[in-house]
Amino acid sequence: MKYFFVSFSLIVALYFKSSAVDYPRFEYLGIEHGLSNNAVTSIYQDKFGFMWFGTYDGLNRFDGYNFKVFRNTINDSTSLSNDRVVTIHDDRSNNLWVGTKNGVSIYNRINSKFSSLSFTFRKERRRLTNPINDIKSDRGGNILIGSAGEGLVFYTWSKKEASKVPLRVGKKLEYGYHVQSIDIDHSNRVWLFIQNKGICRFDYKTKSVYIVNTGIKTGICMETDLSGNIWVGNENGLYRYGVESRKFESIDVPNSSDMGLIHGLTFDKSGELWICTDANGLTVLNTTTFAAQHIYTNKNKGSLTSLAVSTMFEDKDGRKWLGTLRGGINLIDQKKDRFSTIAHNPFDKNSIINDFILSFCEDDNGKLWIGTDGAGLSYWDRNKNVFSHYYHDSKNPASLTSNNIARIIKDYKGDIWIATYGGGINKFNKARKSFEYYPCFNPDLKFHERYSWTLFEDRNKNLWAGNCADGGLYIFNRQRNKFELFDNNLKNVITLTADKSGQLWAGTFYSLFKIDTIHKRHDVYPIGQAVRAIYEDRKGDFWVGTEGGGLLLFNRKNGSSTNITRQHGLAGNSVLNILEDKQQNLWISTFTGLSKLSANRKNIRNYYGSDGLQSNQFNYNAALKLSSGEFLFGGIKGFNIFYPKDIRPINRNPEIFITGLRINNLPYEADGSSNRKKSVYELTEIVIPYDKAVLSVDFAALEYSAPDKIAYTYYLEGWDKSWNTAGKSRIANYSRLREGTYLLKIKSTNTEGVWASNERVLKIKILAPWWRSWWAYCFYVALFVGILYCYSLYQRRQERLKYQIELANIKVEQEHELNERKLSFFTNISHEFRTPLTLIINPIKEFLNDKNGQIDPKDLIVVYRNARRLLSLVDQLLHFRKSDTDDLKVSKVNLVTFCREVYLCFIQQAKIKDLNFDFISPEDEIEIYADKEKLEIALFNLISNAFKYTPSGGKITLTLFDLDSEVELLVKDTGMGISEDVGAKLFDVFYQGREKDRSGKAGFGIGLHLVKKFIEGNAGRVSYTSKKGVGTEFKINLLKGKEHFDPSVIEPEVTELPVFLEELVEDYEENSLAENVNEDPSREMISEKSSMLIVEDDEDLRRYIKQLFQPSYLIYEADSAESGYELARKHIPDIIVTDVIMGKLSGVELCLQIKNEASLNHIPIILLTSSSSSEIKLKGIESGADDYITKPFDKEILTARVANLLKSKSNLQRYFYNQITFKSDDSTVSAEYKEFLEKCIAITEKHLSDSSFSVHTLASEMGISYSSLYQKVKTISGRSANEFIRFIRLRKAAELFINTDCRINEGAFRCGFNDMKHFREQFSKVYGMNPSEYIKKYRKAFKKLYKFNEKVNRS
Repeated sequence: MKYFFVSFSLIVALYFKSSAVDYPRFEYLGIEHGLSNNAVTSIYQDKFGFMWFGTYDGLNRFDGYNFKVFRNTINDSTSLSNDRVVTIHDDRSNNLWVGTKNGVSIYNRINSKFSSLSFTFRKERRRLTNPINDIKSDRGGNILIGSAGEGLVFYTWSKKEASKVPLRVGKKLEYGYHVQSIDIDHSNRVWLFIQNKGICRFDYKTKSVYIVNTGIKTGICMETDLSGNIWVGNENGLYRYGVESRKFESIDVPNSSDMGLIHGLTFDKSGELWICTDANGLTVLNTTTFAAQHIYTNKNKGSLTSLAVSTMFEDKDGRKWLGTLRGGINLIDQKKDRFSTIAHNPFDKNSIINDFILSFCEDDNGKLWIGTDGAGLSYWDRNKNVFSHYYHDSKNPASLTSNNIARIIKDYKGDIWIATYGGGINKFNKARKSFEYYPCFNPDLKFHERYSWTLFEDRNKNLWAGNCADGGLYIFNRQRNKFELFDNNLKNVITLTADKSGQLWAGTFYSLFKIDTIHKRHDVYPIGQAVRAIYEDRKGDFWVGTEGGGLLLFNRKNGSSTNITRQHGLAGNSVLNILEDKQQNLWISTFTGLSKLSANRKNIRNYYGSDGLQSNQFNYNAALKLSSGEFLFGGIKGFNIFYPKDIRPINRNPEIFITGLRINNLPYEADGSSNRKKSVYELTEIVIPYDKAVLSVDFAALEYSAPDKIAYTYYLEGWDKSWNTAGKSRIANYSRLREGTYLLKIKSTNTEGVWASNERVLKIKILAPWWRSWWAYCFYVALFVGILYCYSLYQRRQERLKYQIELANIKVEQEHELNERKLSFFTNISHEFRTPLTLIINPIKEFLNDKNGQIDPKDLIVVYRNARRLLSLVDQLLHFRKSDTDDLKVSKVNLVTFCREVYLCFIQQAKIKDLNFDFISPEDEIEIYADKEKLEIALFNLISNAFKYTPSGGKITLTLFDLDSEVELLVKDTGMGISEDVGAKLFDVFYQGREKDRSGKAGFGIGLHLVKKFIEGNAGRVSYTSKKGVGTEFKINLLKGKEHFDPSVIEPEVTELPVFLEELVEDYEENSLAENVNEDPSREMISEKSSMLIVEDDEDLRRYIKQLFQPSYLIYEADSAESGYELARKHIPDIIVTDVIMGKLSGVELCLQIKNEASLNHIPIILLTSSSSSEIKLKGIESGADDYITKPFDKEILTARVANLLKSKSNLQRYFYNQITFKSDDSTVSAEYKEFLEKCIAITEKHLSDSSFSVHTLASEMGISYSSLYQKVKTISGRSANEFIRFIRLRKAAELFINTDCRINEGAFRCGFNDMKHFREQFSKVYGMNPSEYIKKYRKAFKKLYKFNEKVNRS
C-alpha cells in the first residue's frame, strides 16, 4: 500500500500564553493511507527508525511510504496474541514487545513471528494472558510489564526469565494487583501507579513493590519530569507529585476549567508537557511558566482530526506523532515550517475571499491588497489579522467593474490601480472606499477595451496599461485624467517592465518587444511562447520567463538567448514570475512548483506542496516582494509568505534500510533453509543456493517529512553494468544469478534532491551447484584421468578394427552410390533401346508376313539406321566400361596427323549441317606419348558435342599448339554455350545439362565424363570456358615425353585407322542415304480420309508411324508437345498419337491440355511410351487418354486401335463437314508468304468469272513482274502460275457443286471456263472423275466429312 501525504503548511511558532494563538498545522494519516484502524492507542519508534502504531485492530509498521499490518490469526500461535494493542516497547535484541488485551506478544524481527511471554509463579510456568497496560525497560535491559490482575512482571534480561513481582502491603504480599502505568526516572528508579493503591516503587533488592503515596488512588497515565517530579493524569484532571515533599498538588491549567479524562502525558525534548485528553483535544503546558496552548479540532484544513487524543510520541527528529481514538494519526513536523500558507476558510469570514490568487500589492501602511480570479479583492491588515473584501456589485457603480483582478500597482502618489480582465482599469478611492472606472478607448476601432491584464509605472512616472484580446498598449494622461492609446500595433501586451537604463520592455503571447517610447520604432524578438515575466537582476542579466519554453537568459545586444528548462532541473517549463532575494538567488514560480536558482546560476532547488507550499501550481502575475523582505507567491490554493533566508536546505541524510527480501518468491523471514542470526533490517550478507537465485529486494530511506522527494538508485556489482535509476521506485529484482559473489549497493537523495552518502551494501553470495563445487571438480579430474587411461587401452585395442570398419563402410557407401548411378544410367539407356527396336521389329515383321517377299528400300534404311543407333548405344556402354579400367596402351603418336584424321571424319557432317569446320596447326609434326584409342574417344566426344550444339551457319575450330613442355589442343564452337552455374559439374558422371541439341534431346551424361577420365589418364588436363549464346571452348593440355608414364604400359607405335572413326564415317554415309530417299506426297485434293496428328520427338519413329497411316489418313507431324498442341488447335485432327516422354512438356501434359479445351476435347488420343510402368499408364488414363500402347509395338495393334477409336467417333463428322467448304485456311502456308498468297487468291477470286483473266493481269494487280510472280507462286504452291489460277477456279467449281444445286455448265461459266470440254478434262485430272460423277458422289448434305488435302499445292 502506498502512503500519500496531504498538503499542509508551516506551524506558526507556539506561544505558550493564555491569549489566543495560532494552531500548528497537522498532517493526517489514516485508514485511507493503509492504517489498520483510526483508533490509535500507542506510538513507538524502534532503534532502526521505523514507526510502530498500536490500534484497536492490529499493529502497524510505517516506513514513510507504506503501512505493514500485523494481526491475530486464529489458531496461529506465531501471530499477534490480540488485535487490541495497548503499548509498544523494544529490547536490547531489537525485539518488539507488544502489550495487548491478551498478554504480551514478542515480535522477532529475524523470522517475523510473534511469541508469547510466560512467567514463573510459585515454581509454576504460566503464560501471561491478562491485559497489559504498560511496558518499560531499565538501564540493565530488564523488561517491566504492568498488567491488570497479574501485577508487575519482571523479565530479567541476563537470565531470559520472567517472574511475578509481589506488592508489599504492610506485612502481606499481594500478587493480583492492577498496574496502570510504569515510568523510570533519570536515576533509574522505577515508579508505578497501581489502581486503588496510589504511587508505588519497585525495589531491585527485594524484587518487590512497595507503596509510596496513596493520596490519589486512581490514575490513567504517569510521567516523570527532569526534576524527578511525577505527573499523574486521571478522569479528574492533572496532578503533580513532589518526590521530595511527598505531596500531591492539583494543577490548574490556564483557560481550561475542565480538561476531562486525561489519556496520556508526554514530555517533549524541550521539557513541555503534552496532555492528551479524551474529549478536549490537546494541551501543551510549559511546566515552568504554566503557560498553555489548547489545540482543538476545527473545520480548517490541517487541523486536529479528533478531540479524543490518546497518546503523543516525539521521534528522533523532533516530529510530534499524535494518536487519536477516531481521527487516526496526526503529525506535527517542524521541518515543514519554512513556508506559511494563507488560504480561504469557508467557515471563517476573516480569511481571504478566494484561494485562486492572481495579483498582490503592498500599500504605504504595509497592508496587502490580494487579487483573485473571479472573487474580487481582499485587503489584509496583517497587524490586526483582519481581512476586508471588495467585489463587483452590479447595483453599485462605485464597486469593482470585474472580479477578475489581473494586476494591482501603487503609483508614486500612493494611489492603488487595478487591472481587471473584463472590466478594464479601476482606481481605489481611499476616502470613499470605492472604485473609479478608467476606460481604455481605442479611437481607431471606436470601442472600449475591457480586457486589461497588466499595469506598470516607469521611472518617468508614466503609467502604462496592456490589454489582451488583441487590445493595444495605453498610457495614462494625468492632465486629462484618462488613458490614451499609445500604439495600436502593440497588441496583447501581458508583461511590462523597465531595465536599469529605463528602457521599457513588453511581452506578448509570442514575442518580446523593446519599446521606442518616442518614435514608436520598436524592436521585435520572436520567442514563440507567451512572455509571462521579464526581469533584470543585480548582475545585469536579463531574464525572460516563457510559458512552455522555460527561462531564457536574453542577450539584449544581439537578441540571442540561452534556455534553462526542466531538463536542467527547473520545476517546470512555464515560468510565471521571477523574484530576486538579497543573496541574488532567483525565485521562479511555475505550474509545477517553485524553483530557486542559485546566485552562481548553476544550482536549482525545487519546492513542492510537500514542502509546505499551497500546492504545486502557481498563477500568472501572483508574486510580490514586500518591504519587509518577505516573498509572496500565489497559486490555486491560496498564497505562500516566507523570508527567503529562512528557506534553508535540509541536508539530513536518511538511513536506508532493506524493508523486504524475497528469495525465490519466498519472504526472507519465512525461508527456514538458512541459519539466520540477523533481521532483514540488519542484514549485510546473504547466502543463496544456486536453485533459488531469484532475488527481490524492497528498500526505503526513513524520511517522514518529505518521502516523495527521495529518489533512489541501485547497482549490483558483478552483474549490472551501471547504476539503475529507480526514481521513486523502491524495489530491485534480479533473476537467474549465476554462482559468485555480488554486492548490491543502494543509494538515495535527501529531500533537497542531493545524492546522500548513505549507501547501503548487501553482499550476496550465490552458491554453486554441487556439480560445480571444488570437490566435484576434483572428482571430475580424477574421473577424467581414469577414463582417459581406460580409453587409451581400449583405443589401442580397437584402433585397427575401427580403421578397417571405416574403410569397409566408406567402400560400401561408394559402391552403393556408384551402383545407384549406374542403375539410373542403364535404366535410361534401356529406355532408349525400345524406340529403335520398334523401328527394327515392325519392318522385319512386315517383310516376313509379305507373301511376295518384297520390302520397301525406305524400310530397310529405317532398319539399318536404328540398328546402327543400337550399335552406337552399345559402343557408349563399352566406352563407359573402359573408363572403369586403368589399363593404358601408350604409344608414340603424331598428334598433328591424328587430329587431321579426326578432322577429316567430320568434313562430310560439316557440309551437311552447313558448318564452317577448320583444323589449324602451325606445326606439321608433334609427337607425344598417349593411349591413342582413349585420346580418340575424348577428341571425338568434344567435336561431336560441338556439332550437336552449333546451329547451321556456325563455326567450329580444332586448333593445336606446341608449347615448351606440353601440347595444347583447343575445340572451339559458336554454339549455344553453357550456363555459368554449371561449373565443374559438367564433367561429373551421368550429369545432364539443361541445354539440348537441335533435336531437343539431352545426352546421357557420360561423354564429357569420359573426356575428363581419359585425358587425366594420359596425365593431361581438360578445362573449358563458355558464354551463354556466344559459344564454348574446351582446352586439353598433354605433357610431352614419356617420363610421366609407367614403362610397362608403353607399347610400339600403332598406325592403323581407329575403328571408332570408321564407324563414324559409315554413320554419315547412312545419314546421307536416308536424306536422299524422299516420300511421294499425296495427290488427292479432296479426300474422305481422317486426319491424324503424330507427336513424337524421335524423327525415325515419327516417320515410321506416318508411313503406316499415310495411305489412309491425312498426316500432321509435330516433334514436340508444344508444337503438337498448336497444330491440334489449328487443324483439329480426327485422332492424335503422341509419345509420353519428350522435352519440357510431356505427352501426358499435352493430353491434359487438349482434354481441358472445349473445341479439342472430342479428339481421341493414343499415348506411346517405352515404359511399362502401371503408374505412368494410370497418369495417362487420368489425363483423359483413350488408349495406351507400349514400345516396341505391333503395327497391326496400333492401326487396329486407331481404327476402332475413329469408328466410335462418327458423331464428330458433322462437326468437320464444313471443312469441305474450303474456307480460307493458312495452316500450311509459311508466315513469310502468308500475306502474298492471300492477296493472290483474293485477286483470282475477284476475276473468277472473267475468262480472259491471265497471269499478266495477276502480276499487274500484284505490282510485281511476271517472272517474280511465277517464281513465288511456284515456290509456294509447287505449280506454275497458270496451273495455280486454274486450280483456284476448279476448287471454286467443286465447292459450288457440293454446296449449291447449280448445274455443271453454270458452275463452269461462273468459274471462268468457256470451253466445257476443257473444263471436264481439267476437272477429271484434279478430282479423278468427271463433274457429274463428282456431284453424285459428294452432293449429300451432312452425310460424310471430306478433307481438303492442301499438300497438293506443293506437288
